[in-house]
Amino acid sequence: MTYHFPVIHLTEPEMIWLKAVYSRVGVESVEVRSLKATLWGKIPKDFNPRLIDSRALIQGVRLTLYGVYLIDPSASWIEETDKVIIAIRDHLLKNTKLREISSDQIAILTKLPKPVVEVVFGLVMDLGRFWSSASGNQTGGYTQLGIDGEEYFDQYLQYESIEALLDKFIAEGAQRKTLPNSQSWGILKTSSRHHDVFMSYSSQDREQAHLICEAIEAAGGSVFLAEKSLKPGEEFAERIRESLVEANELWMLVTPNSLKSEWVIAELGAAWAFQKKIVPILFRCEPGDLPERLRGTQSIDFHKYLELVHATFR
Repeated sequence: MTYHFPVIHLTEPEMIWLKAVYSRVGVESVEVRSLKATLWGKIPKDFNPRLIDSRALIQGVRLTLYGVYLIDPSASWIEETDKVIIAIRDHLLKNTKLREISSDQIAILTKLPKPVVEVVFGLVMDLGRFWSSASGNQTGGYTQLGIDGEEYFDQYLQYESIEALLDKFIAEGAQRKTLPNSQSWGILKTSSRHHDVFMSYSSQDREQAHLICEAIEAAGGSVFLAEKSLKPGEEFAERIRESLVEANELWMLVTPNSLKSEWVIAELGAAWAFQKKIVPILFRCEPGDLPERLRGTQSIDFHKYLELVHATFR
């Protein structure tokens, strides 16, 4: 089937990078350093893949369905994505209490190869609220989706066509590029101190915390990061308390360092007392390492933080 969508301008180095990412779809996850080494001499030395239009590529590593179209308009991924969404919708209509669905189930229903379904599970992430959680594999795809929440169920019921979905994705992406960060993705700051996310972490894990925060801000979200948000002369403990009160959620970077940090544990306790949503992000830790009050909370592996950001701020 032939599709016709608007084509955005990408530079030659951007297309080289995009094609290299595309060649790894369904084969392996993309690691920026590794790909830069592979493309050494073919792209400028100061090339930054994270500046590529996010309608085509997310954070320099994850290709969108529209990005696939830009590289290969005749690729079967668009039609296969349509089949998968319709199959899940029909399955949900017959099984309204369903909260999880696997690539095995959808492969049977669509007669598509399981690896193809797993890649499509990832491609739908940026197109709408098609899943609340996901379990991944080593090739960047997903083996199981969580559909726990009315908004996710409704997303399937409201699905009309892959053309309408991609047209909306492209148009909204163009609009986001013209808005200030605080207005992107429909997020409005209610005050100068309001933040969508309060980032709780150990200073020894500064590098990982900064990566998460950069992704949040790139998606149009607002994040409180103590070392960046505190101003000279501000009373530390009171500012932390105020920011926690006014933040929508607390994201806790759970590491061996943070589990020994008095400040992180105190921030966790305060967030729990303020009845904030708490999202544990595991780095060099397992779910069993979580503090007892978080044992029943769904956690996410640090290497999937981009999925968390875009599920939260799309």
